[in-house]
Amino acid sequence: MTALHRSGRRAEALRLFQTTRHHLVQELGLEPDSILCATHQRIRTDTPEFLRT
Repeated sequence: MTALHRSGRRAEALRLFQTTRHHLVQELGLEPDSILCATHQRIRTDTPEFLRT
């Protein structure tokens, strides 16, 4: 997700989160962890600092 976002492919990064979350929930009965959710939120809000780190 991070690599996609940093290369200007924000929509693909967001789709990847949704796909990953779907598989985690449907196949394992798990929700994404806080790190993955925080990454998703930074991409959704287009946090400028996120692009630089």
